[in-house]
Amino acid sequence: MVVRGGCQGGASGKAGDGATSPATEETRSAGGAGGGALELAALNAIAISGSVLAGGSAGAGCPLHTAAGGGGGGAGGYIGLDAAAITITGIVAANGGGGGGSAPFTNTPAHGNPGTDGQPTSTFAPGGGVSGGTCGVDGAAGGALGGINGGIATGMDACGGGGGGGGAGFVLAWSTNAPVTTGAIISPDPIINPQ
Repeated sequence: MVVRGGCQGGASGKAGDGATSPATEETRSAGGAGGGALELAALNAIAISGSVLAGGSAGAGCPLHTAAGGGGGGAGGYIGLDAAAITITGIVAANGGGGGGSAPFTNTPAHGNPGTDGQPTSTFAPGGGVSGGTCGVDGAAGGALGGINGGIATGMDACGGGGGGGGAGFVLAWSTNAPVTTGAIISPDPIINPQ
């Protein structure tokens, strides 16, 4: 069996000929890494009271002097659990990372902030905002419980667009008994006994 993690977020477009030092025409905002992949299997039981995380990383914010736009957030990864009995009282999360913010071409300190890594909760990872300057677009939120698709950065101006949020990954559980999840945080919703 092959298990795969989440996909990397896309990089921004190139800064172009308006970039100034230390940036170059080729400067881009990097996309965040995708979350990892983990498969836990046991003959009798799996009990999770701590945290099992496979969240995507945040997209980078627009570098200083570029207006390149923000990088996309990485997609959440994969967490698989396979046992006769599964008990979760802790956190199991494979959420997407937030996209990075864009920023203007300027000599004043202005850049896009990075998004936030996939959260160890059931909430969306916020996208990065614009730091300094009046132009730019915030990055979009990453996917999580209640909205598995990553957000779309809305709007675009002369300073480029914000990076899109990474989609949520997968939490799968195979068990002959219904998993016990009292007090647990699981995001996104687990898929039980998939075919």
